[in-house]
Amino acid sequence: MERTSTDTKTESRRTDASLDVRLIPEYDGSSSQPISEWLEKVELVCRIRGIDDVTCVIPLRLAGGAYAVYSQLPLDQQRDAGKVKDALRAAFEVDRFVAYERFISRKLRTNEQPDAFLADLRRLAGLFGGLTDEGLACAFVAGLPGNVRQPLRAGSRMENLSLQDIVGRARAVLNDDFVMDRSDACLGAAEPRRRQQQVRQAQKCFSCGGMGHFARECPTPRQSQDADEPLRANVRRKGRYGRRRNASKGTDVTNQGNALGGEA
Repeated sequence: MERTSTDTKTESRRTDASLDVRLIPEYDGSSSQPISEWLEKVELVCRIRGIDDVTCVIPLRLAGGAYAVYSQLPLDQQRDAGKVKDALRAAFEVDRFVAYERFISRKLRTNEQPDAFLADLRRLAGLFGGLTDEGLACAFVAGLPGNVRQPLRAGSRMENLSLQDIVGRARAVLNDDFVMDRSDACLGAAEPRRRQQQVRQAQKCFSCGGMGHFARECPTPRQSQDADEPLRANVRRKGRYGRRRNASKGTDVTNQGNALGGEA
């Protein structure tokens, strides 16, 4: 039977789907990525690629302890997507008490976007029963650093803003702080150069009277010293010759007469 173009496209689509599924990171239970977030990514890839049965994909991306949990399930539960998800969540998801502790201690991390911070707060809140947008807004503002929280409170009445408005204003404040930090860094890099130029201008040579260098760096004394070196050497030789003559004269005068210093 001759294959139609539709069959070829369908086969190509299935092949592409399997290749896309391999882009999903493996989960072994020790990853820092929460199991619920990993399952959401698996469902997203399957939905985009037209795969209806996620149970055909999940075991292919499990490893280590996570695969051990899956392999212990009965065969009928392995074919049930809900049972597989529940088993993985029960094994690797934190309980509501740990989730609440992480929720109340969660702060905006360095270089973390406000939207990602809110998404993690919402995920943790869902593990212990969930919160309204008003409660999430309070937790979101409390988790911001002081240099962002204070301008946010001073610039508007927080209780009249929606959760998304608060996130947008926090994003704007963080962007302004980032621009100011980069500007300060550039000014700080230029300041040492200006100081160095000022110091160089304040330097004065006591040999030639010039500015911008010290006497030890001045070439003028070095050149004059080289020119006067023969004259100074001649003076030193004459001085040594004169001292020897004076010493010999003193010796002759002392040795005149007898040993007692009397007249000869």
